[in-house]
Amino acid sequence: MSAETRTFHAVVAEAGPGGGHWVEIPFDVRAAFGEARAPVAATVAGVPYRSRVAVYGGRTYLGLRKDLLAVAGKVVGDDGEAKRAETRG
Repeated sequence: MSAETRTFHAVVAEAGPGGGHWVEIPFDVRAAFGEARAPVAATVAGVPYRSRVAVYGGRTYLGLRKDLLAVAGKVVGDDGEAKRAETRG
């Protein structure tokens, strides 16, 4: 199985009243990875991270855990480089 890698910069944002943080993914995840809520292996500011993308209101996001942000040295409003590759299994 092949993996496609995408690199982008995004601003860390608060996910809303429920808490949490995320970055918006600036490309069509379904077209790139074959499904809207694709499981991914990501690198955020040099820190490896595994997750699944989320879709809300027609936009796609990568949720970011507090421990990831702390290790990456990122807070709300920071620009974060993210490299994402499709994962399966």
